[in-house]
Amino acid sequence: MVFIDCMRRIAIINGYVPINPEYALGYYLSTTSHDGNKSEVMKDCLSLAMAADEFWLFTESEDIVLQQLSEGILIEMLLWVRTKPAKVRAFSISETVKSLNYHDHAKYEGRVLNIDEPMIRRSLENNQFGEISGFLDKIKYTLRPIVFIDIRNEDFKYIDWVRAYAYLNGKIPISPQHLTPKFIYSIHNMQENYQSSIEKLRDVASETWAIYHSDTMLQNIKERYSLSSRVTFISMQEVGVPKYTTPRSWPITSKEVKENLP
Repeated sequence: MVFIDCMRRIAIINGYVPINPEYALGYYLSTTSHDGNKSEVMKDCLSLAMAADEFWLFTESEDIVLQQLSEGILIEMLLWVRTKPAKVRAFSISETVKSLNYHDHAKYEGRVLNIDEPMIRRSLENNQFGEISGFLDKIKYTLRPIVFIDIRNEDFKYIDWVRAYAYLNGKIPISPQHLTPKFIYSIHNMQENYQSSIEKLRDVASETWAIYHSDTMLQNIKERYSLSSRVTFISMQEVGVPKYTTPRSWPITSKEVKENLP
């Protein structure tokens, strides 16, 4: 979606930590990792939704028409109203974009909607509601654990190997670089909130994967995490980054070969 970055920014400005599925999962990567099976992709989206405290919906208008929403959003919304006490909040995309242009960063907080399951049922055709409800009944006990990816900014270009490895192991990867990038906090003079936002993001995960590529780096990471039991140390070799799995054959120059060897 063209305005997805604006959605992330408005959440941060309002003091929230955004868990956007497209940023978190990578639409192409999650789909190909699940062999094009939409049901499996939806399990990941629903697992992220269940980790959230609020459900924010960005549409053309705050006055949403349920029949016009995609089946994926309707599935997420139905699970939300069945299991969460918080209301759904609707944001106009145009108002979101305009609010970000104000120099004083005046808050735009959307509109709270009173949506419940009977309303969704009434708004949809019987067969569509039945199919959505049946899908949720079938998969609600197979949602997946979330893993927080701790990877250096210098190594972030390898993040998709890590995310693919997470999918392979039945986990849902989230990283602060995708969801709470530091530059947003900087441009809105919110640097003091950056570290706490990362820790809030880490708290929704069942474990942390700390990514490393050398023995020295592993030792430094272990010292940083000390005795934490929720951390797993994952090497670049383990996730399959060619630079580290085949350090002699991957480079083009001999200088690179020397640099890649442990």
